[in-house]
Amino acid sequence: MNQSKISVRYARALFSLAEEKNLLEAIRDDMLLVSNIFKQVAEINIILENPIVNTSGKQKIFAEIFKGRLNDLSLSFIDFIVKNKREKYIRDIIRNFFDLYRAAKGIKVVHLTTAIPIDEQLKSEISAIIHNLLNCNIELQHFIKEDLLGGYILRIDDKQYDASIATKLKELKREMINTTFDERFIKTTG
Repeated sequence: MNQSKISVRYARALFSLAEEKNLLEAIRDDMLLVSNIFKQVAEINIILENPIVNTSGKQKIFAEIFKGRLNDLSLSFIDFIVKNKREKYIRDIIRNFFDLYRAAKGIKVVHLTTAIPIDEQLKSEISAIIHNLLNCNIELQHFIKEDLLGGYILRIDDKQYDASIATKLKELKREMINTTFDERFIKTTG
């Protein structure tokens, strides 16, 4: 079976169960915690993909890590995934769960890329402006890409606004290469 189909199927099952039991917010918080732990603790990823560690060993490890930190439904779900040898899909399942959650709550993900870090106040102001423009809830994800030199890139859904200095310099270079000296001279003096 296709990996994405597996991930989507498990994510839908978790989402439906969470909705049915009125635990959607709690499960979202749990999945955020699990996702952050997978990002921060590299050893967990090694355990997930290690064929030497058997299923019951993985179940014990995950029970120890998450016991008392997650809702019972989340713990049972993770145990179910490991028991069915689908643990390598956990990150994709969580990603798909978040997609379902955002769609259900009318949340748009906004990607903001800047050359330098920005403070929380500016992030809040940007979120408020976009919220007012689009009339929907916003989840702002901030990325830092130093080679932008300055400015920003804003991506919402499949639309992107690139106001970075690096892009402006590339456009200027392209324009200068594509025009002759005489054309440039006429434009500036005409």
